[in-house]
Amino acid sequence: MIANIEDIAREVRVYFSALDGGREKALVLSREITRASAETIRAIHRREYDAAEARIAATRQTVDAMQRVLDEYPDVWNTGFAIDSVKEHAEAVFTLALVRGDSLPLP
Repeated sequence: MIANIEDIAREVRVYFSALDGGREKALVLSREITRASAETIRAIHRREYDAAEARIAATRQTVDAMQRVLDEYPDVWNTGFAIDSVKEHAEAVFTLALVRGDSLPLP
């Protein structure tokens, strides 16, 4: 019986260690997304639309990278930081579209 408990404890530690690693990777990417989105909105305010568009494209790659990390750990989405960073990116995308008079993009 005790050996079984030790096996279970070991598996739990491995699982939570992997979950923590995924969360840490996603947290770093979410910070990059939030920072880049703020820089994008500042570029829009300066009417640097080409620079804003380029930053949006680069940030989208970071969003995709975070999504790939979180595909393995879907519970991390519910912690809030990942969703918040994606909302910041969406705000930058929508702000550029609105200011330029473009159609709002679909998800």
